[in-house]
Amino acid sequence: MPVQGSLPSEAINQYIAEFNSAGWEARSRAFYELLKLGSGDRSYVARPVQDIMERASPAEADRLKLALIKLLEKENEVVEGYKRTGGHFGEDYSNYYGDVIAAVTNLKDPRSMNAMLGALDTGGMAIRTLASFAPASLNPLLERLRDEDTTTRMFALDAICEMLEPVNYDRVKARRPEIKQAFLRAVRDPDPNVRSVGARGLGLLGDPDAIPVLKELAERDPAYLAGEADGGKDLYIVRPEAKKALTEILAKQKAR
Repeated sequence: MPVQGSLPSEAINQYIAEFNSAGWEARSRAFYELLKLGSGDRSYVARPVQDIMERASPAEADRLKLALIKLLEKENEVVEGYKRTGGHFGEDYSNYYGDVIAAVTNLKDPRSMNAMLGALDTGGMAIRTLASFAPASLNPLLERLRDEDTTTRMFALDAICEMLEPVNYDRVKARRPEIKQAFLRAVRDPDPNVRSVGARGLGLLGDPDAIPVLKELAERDPAYLAGEADGGKDLYIVRPEAKKALTEILAKQKAR
């Protein structure tokens, strides 16, 4: 069993202070040195983070959680800066950024919601974490469906779809009408990837009145990648997802 309060306070204070460094390299070094206070297993960030939190006193664990959340917010700003200037960060920074996201994800702390929203465009971990914060995270995600960036719209929809999974659904079921309207707007989005996620969402909701919309998408959505399907055929982007959603709705109807 981990011994609570067995972490070296001076080292923790130093690492937290270095999280505020101007250069990301210094922040990265402090982050990975902090992980070494846990299991030191960088291949699976959740393990050392969990070990550290179990060994820390309640007050110290809370201070560390807030420091990690603020660190992610800082790295989100760095990434946004790269996007604004058209720059690209290297593999080392990309790996570090992903590990910080993993560390904050492992906290399962609702106070990290804004940090996770800032990391939304990374997909996966951020999407699942934001879905777990429902219903508080639903409004911010709905707002992001108006974002000019197609990736942001797509991943916001992905997170809302994740909210419809059984583990999260009870927390958002009262807001089905809003979610449905969001999906109906999404299937009219100019971007085919956004339309595709919107169709998936309608399938998850399972409302029969979405069948005409999905049939239209399944039969006529024009977006395709020329020659990318088997046999050199055109690969349609939205139509397969719309057909799958139709199948799901029809199966739910039969089961009733």
